[in-house]
Amino acid sequence: MTRRLTVVFLTIPALLFSLVGPAAARPPSPGPAFPITNYPPSDRDNVVLKWNETMLATIRATSSGAHPPANARALAILNTAIYDAWAAHEPTAKATQRNVRVTAAQPASAERKAEAISHAAHTVLTRLAPYADTTVGGSRPADATLTALGLTAGSTSTAAQVGVGAAEAVLAARGNDGASGSAPYAHRGSYDNEAEAFLWQPLDSRPALVPHWGDVRGFGLPGSWRSDRRYAAPGPNTNNGNVYKQGAREIVAYGNDLTDEQKACAVYWADGPTSETPPGHWNTLAQAVSRRDANTLDEDVRMFFALGNALLNAGVVSWEAKYRHDFARPATVIRWLYYYGQKGQKRDPAMQNWTSYIATPPFPEYTSGHSTFSAAAAQVLRNATGSDHMGLSTVVRAGTGAAYLSPGKTPPSRDVTMSWWTFSEAVGGEEGSGLSRLYGGIHFADANEHGQTTGTNAGQAAWTEAQRYITGAAGH
Repeated sequence: MTRRLTVVFLTIPALLFSLVGPAAARPPSPGPAFPITNYPPSDRDNVVLKWNETMLATIRATSSGAHPPANARALAILNTAIYDAWAAHEPTAKATQRNVRVTAAQPASAERKAEAISHAAHTVLTRLAPYADTTVGGSRPADATLTALGLTAGSTSTAAQVGVGAAEAVLAARGNDGASGSAPYAHRGSYDNEAEAFLWQPLDSRPALVPHWGDVRGFGLPGSWRSDRRYAAPGPNTNNGNVYKQGAREIVAYGNDLTDEQKACAVYWADGPTSETPPGHWNTLAQAVSRRDANTLDEDVRMFFALGNALLNAGVVSWEAKYRHDFARPATVIRWLYYYGQKGQKRDPAMQNWTSYIATPPFPEYTSGHSTFSAAAAQVLRNATGSDHMGLSTVVRAGTGAAYLSPGKTPPSRDVTMSWWTFSEAVGGEEGSGLSRLYGGIHFADANEHGQTTGTNAGQAAWTEAQRYITGAAGH
């Protein structure tokens, strides 16, 4: 890159960023970075990869309700059902749910495991709202995958019955996990005074997205997690509004001069409507890691079981922080600072409707959901692979991401190659998901920093809980 964000640590957790000169040299690589396109979905994929890719195709095609926290929950349900169907055939592992058909199953061949997994995944995808009725090209992706595997819905084989039973038990357990609830919410912010300018305000007619999601049951989170700073973010330091005023000014100056490299980073991680969204993005990266390492079926069952539930946890802890702190997006602070001013003094008319580079989403700013999802996923992948090495790259083509931008903003004008030597770099590096949200103008820096901290811990909690089931230490 020719220009980078420099993070300046202040006396509070909030961070600022500004334009500086040429980027400092990148640390030495622990290994080469191969293009993600080297590891695409293929006929050689095991059924865990095939069904996760089917879930992502379904998410991309689901017209409403497939928002990031719901998609994280869906990936958790899918991969928990897959795990439970697999665990029925393992002498040590324990399923997460009691089910006669599962516990009565006998150790089986790899083919029978794969059949049980496929029927579990198909059951989830054809029964879980809002994905169950989603079609692509006139048919449900789950039906197409089952047929391609040479299997038939409604089979009475032992393996099929084990898979269906596993999925039904997981779906039943998640039926009252809080996802279908609601919470009264009315935005409190206004441009009338400085205090309320730092409260979240909707920028359009869309309602606040799932304000109740902090009440959804996680996986392995301690019962007291809401009062535990490992998971419950401490909040932006609103007592020092000058930090955010300065940050807002720098976002405005910076956003007017984004390089193609910074635009590419912003749009690559944007993951807006019609995409697999941030949780699905990390599922895609995990699939590439699996193919890179030639994972076995058993290894992928275990890895994606932990990954799906880590993403679930990330959505829960981030959305709890969002509505507990109710903090304003940069667009709100910038409009107040430049246009509304104190005591209703109107200043720069051009700033009345200032917009971020990436379209600002309809929910509070703090913490960054993408940073939280990313850190949780990275923690699982470090644990699963035994290393922080990622070694992947991608090319963001000129013109990519136009649909995710605010009106009047332009995508990168040339092809840009992005690479990540480590999982940590993909989260917190200059081409990582965290800074992409600052390049995009939709987050302040402490939302990124605190999201990474709570996400890492939420991911570790899911990993630890998953190991209890995998090793048979967990009980019913």
